[in-house]
Amino acid sequence: MTASASTSTVVRRRDAARLARRYARAQCDGNAPPTLVEDVELVVSELVTNAMRHGRGEITMHLDVTPDRVVVGVQDQGTGLPLPQEPDETVANGRGLALVAILATEWGVRPEPGGGKVVWCVLMTTPAVSG
Repeated sequence: MTASASTSTVVRRRDAARLARRYARAQCDGNAPPTLVEDVELVVSELVTNAMRHGRGEITMHLDVTPDRVVVGVQDQGTGLPLPQEPDETVANGRGLALVAILATEWGVRPEPGGGKVVWCVLMTTPAVSG
């Protein structure tokens, strides 16, 4: 397995999350263990969907894939910062960031100097050990 970094513009269209998952899987193929790929696909889908619904302007997805971790970043030009919501069983959406928080070793939101933000997360094959 080798390391791989890539950036892709996400076109605002109905199947953007599906296309982003397909792209993420292709970038992970041969570069990350298969056990991590499904989690990467889910996180990518949630972050792209959030950027489509709540973000503004161009959406860019960044992937940094190594044999033991994948860093995902989804950037848009919106000014609002996302916050996880308490899951509401009566509503069909609103669980995206909660899923990201469960699957990721760490995650956050980084405002960009020129405007906009990046929502990012780190997924690892084994949990990080703090010492």
